[in-house]
Amino acid sequence: MAQLDQLSDLALQKHYLNLLDWTESVALVAGLVTTEAAALRLVQLGLEVDLYLGARLAGEVPSQFQAKTLALLSQRSLPSGARGALEYSIYAQEFG
Repeated sequence: MAQLDQLSDLALQKHYLNLLDWTESVALVAGLVTTEAAALRLVQLGLEVDLYLGARLAGEVPSQFQAKTLALLSQRSLPSGARGALEYSIYAQEFG
């Protein structure tokens, strides 16, 4: 988690968010963020890389940050697949 704060936006996008191999690991990290700023940053950068990734990350952040991350998504036009990924992530987090 400490490394996340030390990475520049460009490095985070280039080396982690833009690589399919890191998707699950980044989703796990999203669930562990401890500040709203970190949650918003991760989701915003994910959205810039891929709408589906951003939707997935928005659903993975801790529930206390989801209202703000979902607001980021509501500002965008999401394809039904991205909206479905988001709904699944939120459902899985709530009902395990």
